[in-house]
Amino acid sequence: MIQSMIFPDGFERLMHRWMEGKQVGVRLVRPRKTKSGDFRPPRHGLPSRITLNSNLSPVDMMITFCHEWAHYLVYNAYQRRAKPHGEEWKQAFRGLLAEVLEQVDLPHGIPEAIRKCYFKRE
Repeated sequence: MIQSMIFPDGFERLMHRWMEGKQVGVRLVRPRKTKSGDFRPPRHGLPSRITLNSNLSPVDMMITFCHEWAHYLVYNAYQRRAKPHGEEWKQAFRGLLAEVLEQVDLPHGIPEAIRKCYFKRE
């Protein structure tokens, strides 16, 4: 289940495609001081969960969702055998951002900032 969220044009379509057939809940929560979002694996019969702070800008919400979705993908592939921000996660996160850069209409300057910030080590 996905609450209505504000993302850049075209991102929700991509996000829905990523999530198709997956058992994961996504919801907005009150702003937290120490994090913008989080991922929780399934437990006690409940599906995985991603939360996003409700006060994020559309671009920040998109990037935070990609960050947490990368955790979801890595958890499903490796369970707890991969480090939270290890190489598997970095590869998944960059792959998601590469799709975003190809398919989402981002505001001027944002694609360059994403490339500079997240792809600088390649």
